[in-house]
Amino acid sequence: MIDGFPLPVSHFKRAASCKLFQGLASYGYCASKSEYYFGCKGHLLLDARGIIVGFSLTPAHESEHETVWELLEGIQGALLLGDKGYLGHSFKQQLFSLQGIELQTPVRHNMKDVLPKDLTKQG
Repeated sequence: MIDGFPLPVSHFKRAASCKLFQGLASYGYCASKSEYYFGCKGHLLLDARGIIVGFSLTPAHESEHETVWELLEGIQGALLLGDKGYLGHSFKQQLFSLQGIELQTPVRHNMKDVLPKDLTKQG
């Protein structure tokens, strides 16, 4: 499994005067909280047992897609579960063609799910 999460370092209103993490922190958007923040983004890669096998810290504005390549370096032919931040047909195809990794993500409400309902149900 892979996931990205916000790491705010300053309140949004005070970000312009914040000197913490200069050069690393930036403005980003957290879709789950529907808010902008100033800080970084953490990225975790977990194995099937839930053990952390990879971690990356990036500026908040960077795409989660870019970090995947760093975290998956040396991994071939696996099933990877990600959240909606990893959506993208061409991204999934590129990941599969280059490393044989099948990425499965939930779909947005306006998208058609190609996986069978019984496979995607939570138990």
